[in-house]
Amino acid sequence: MSRESLRRRVAALHALPSVEMRHAIRAAAGQPLDAVGKAFDPPVCASTVLRWERGERTPRGEHLEQYVEILAEMQALAS
Repeated sequence: MSRESLRRRVAALHALPSVEMRHAIRAAAGQPLDAVGKAFDPPVCASTVLRWERGERTPRGEHLEQYVEILAEMQALAS
């Protein structure tokens, strides 16, 4: 892993909203779990997104970076 890649992932981890906020952001944007999962490249299952929302798992690698971006986009839509 390059130094830049590591820096991006650490920044994404710090930018990840709290467990409570993850669900609130998605709900405010009116997006179902499966739609959020399909926004990933490659897509993830709705159950994976639900585990991340509940704090049962934490996304890693590219999924972490994408999840932070997707949450930010949904938050902007809901505003």
